[in-house]
Amino acid sequence: MGRAHATGSQSKRSQACLMYRLVLLPRRLSNQAMTQPAHRLIHLFTFAAGLMQALVAFSLLFLPVFTECIHGPSMPLSCQRHSYFEMGGTATGYLTLIFMLIFGGLAGITTRFEMTAWICLIRWLLVVASFVFGILGFSTIGFAFLPGGFLMLYPAISCVKSLDGAQHVSKSTNE
Repeated sequence: MGRAHATGSQSKRSQACLMYRLVLLPRRLSNQAMTQPAHRLIHLFTFAAGLMQALVAFSLLFLPVFTECIHGPSMPLSCQRHSYFEMGGTATGYLTLIFMLIFGGLAGITTRFEMTAWICLIRWLLVVASFVFGILGFSTIGFAFLPGGFLMLYPAISCVKSLDGAQHVSKSTNE
């Protein structure tokens, strides 16, 4: 009788395995195939926005992008280019540019990891920092960070949606 009971549980297990292979696995694979282009687009936007913010911050800090021109009544126009370091920027400017450089790099790195709350936090910090810095420095260098902030909006929003979906799935499995 013990052998018949074991055989019955094995047949139920094999039926469940067969059902998984025939019904659930193809549905799961088709869902993954449907979201694959969206995932690639999210990763592309994330990497592009992070790289854009990091490169803009690096360029402003280290490359001679600021021009200083001198012109007098008896002198011809003379212009020199300086980096932010050479100009002797403010501590707030240094902190902001270094912050944007770090979070831009971190956002680009998040494309290599699975979706977690930390990745969403990094993406949203980059979006908020880009817009705040862009609005506060709208007439100066802050304007350069707005395109990367807009580009990061899509990955940040999709990150929150994926976390919400994961919470709904975990709640339904717990009930």
